[in-house]
Amino acid sequence: SYVVLLTTLITIMAASSWYGTVQRIKRETALKTLEDSRSVSCQLNEELQKLVTNTQQLRQVSWVHKLYSGAAAFDSYFDANRRREILLEMPFYLGNSSIVMDMALLFPERNVCVSTKGWLSLDEYLRLLSIPETQQAAVLADIRSSLSLQESPVLEESLSSNTLVLTAPLENIPQPRAYICYLVSLRSLRETSARMMPDSMLSLCIGRSDGSPILTSGVSSASLPSDAVQ
Repeated sequence: SYVVLLTTLITIMAASSWYGTVQRIKRETALKTLEDSRSVSCQLNEELQKLVTNTQQLRQVSWVHKLYSGAAAFDSYFDANRRREILLEMPFYLGNSSIVMDMALLFPERNVCVSTKGWLSLDEYLRLLSIPETQQAAVLADIRSSLSLQESPVLEESLSSNTLVLTAPLENIPQPRAYICYLVSLRSLRETSARMMPDSMLSLCIGRSDGSPILTSGVSSASLPSDAVQ
């Protein structure tokens, strides 16, 4: 009977020790996962913060002010040479973002678009994006409704599913006269986030504030939700 009691006691102690080890490993794994998630989140936020910084800098550029003012006195300023110089400056305004494939400044009251694609009218730019004429008014209305750097779902619906559109006003007034539009490549964003992920992190989902997914990294496309696949 003593042998049975001793064996039972040892078994109970071993089981208790094993359970405590498992729980400790779970806590350490959960903490490591949380730290990894926070690290990746901070790095992705830095990528988006670049766009916020670029937008703030463009608000201070003198030629942007002159163009949206609509003053006839500045018409001669924007001659062919100055327009060409401005187009050459566009990559500088974009900064070192690795996720933006196109940037455009829109001036609705002047019917002007200054973009990496050229100095165009608004309808010319929207045609280059393959926006049907029947959708152009809705797209412009959606862009003009932006209050800060935010997603433009109406424009996204007319573009490739591999594109995330972010727009922002370039004036801090109730009815801004200029806006910026960033076309973000979800493929580049997915590749960027995948490079940031440590080996211990199997997948990463980037979502909107309402919880809907924008994209998922680290898993095969076959396992992604249909609205998150590029």
